[in-house]
Amino acid sequence: MDSANEIVKGRKTFFIAPDELLLSPDFLEEYLAKDYECYFIKNDLNNSITTKVDTILSLFSDSIIFFNIDHHIENEGTDWPHFIAKLSQNFPNACIGIMYEKRKTLAEKNMIEKFYLYDLCIKGGCVQLEFQKYRNFVLIEKVLYANQAMGRRKTVRAICHNNNCYINYEDKTGKAIYLPINDISLSHFSLTIKDDIETPLQQAEKLLNLSFIIKGMRFIANAILFTKRKLEEGTLYVFAFFNNGGKIGLDNALNKLLIQKMYEILYENCSSLLLTSYKNYQPKKEQAPIPMKSEINFDADLSEQSIS
Repeated sequence: MDSANEIVKGRKTFFIAPDELLLSPDFLEEYLAKDYECYFIKNDLNNSITTKVDTILSLFSDSIIFFNIDHHIENEGTDWPHFIAKLSQNFPNACIGIMYEKRKTLAEKNMIEKFYLYDLCIKGGCVQLEFQKYRNFVLIEKVLYANQAMGRRKTVRAICHNNNCYINYEDKTGKAIYLPINDISLSHFSLTIKDDIETPLQQAEKLLNLSFIIKGMRFIANAILFTKRKLEEGTLYVFAFFNNGGKIGLDNALNKLLIQKMYEILYENCSSLLLTSYKNYQPKKEQAPIPMKSEINFDADLSEQSIS
C-alpha cells in the first residue's frame, strides 16, 4: 500500500495559527466522531506560514483552510489581506475561510466580512468566534457542515501502516492468525491476507471476539466480512464492526477510546507527511499582484472608512 497516497485522500480542514483560548484541541477528536478530519497548524520558527500553507494546499488539493486573522504573522513581511489575496491567486480553487475574535461593534464585523467575502471572494466564510469555547464548538461544526468538510467519504479512515495496529483471531481449523491492519475507521477496518491461507473467509462471514491492538490499546470486538477483492499481494478483506446489539459500529465506551487512537494515527501520519514536504518546499513563481482595493485599517474609525 502506498501510504502517502492514501493519507492525502479525503477532505481535511486545517486551522492556521488557531487561538487555543477560543478553540480547544479537544474539539478535533470530537469532530472526528462526527466524521470531520481537522488539524491545528501552529506557528513556529522552523517553517513560515507561507511554506506551511502552500504545502498543505499542494498536497491536500481538496482541503479547507481557515486563518486566525488576529494572529500576527511573524517574519512574513505582509498582513493577512495581502497574504490571503496572494494565496487566492496562487490557488484559485482553494476553499479559504477566516476566523477572528468577537469584535466590539457590528460595524467592524460587517467591514471585515465585506472585505474578505466580497473583495477577496474567499469561499470558506468568515467566522466570528465567541469568548466561550463551548459556543465555538457548535459554531465551527455548523461551518464544517456548510463547507461540506466531510467530503465524499462517509467515514474517516486512519491508515495504519507502521502504526502498531494488529488483529488476532483463530481460523476454522483453530490456527492462530496474527495480521497487521491496513486501515481502520469507527465502523470498518481492512487487512490483506495472503492467498495461501487454508480456510479463506466467505462473504458475510462473522468473526466473534476478535482481539485488536491499536497503538497499544487492546480491545475485543466482533466483525462481519463486508467485501473482499484480489490484489497482487493477496486478498483485501474489508470488515464492518458490529456491537452487542447487532448494529454496525462499536459500543459507545469502546467507540470513544478508538476515536482517541484514531486521531493519534491521523495526526502522526499527516504531520510526518507535512514535515517531509516542508523540507522540499519550492516557492511558487511570483505572479503579477492582484490590485488591492483601498487599504483598510480595521482598528480605525469605522464610520469614516470604505472598502469600495
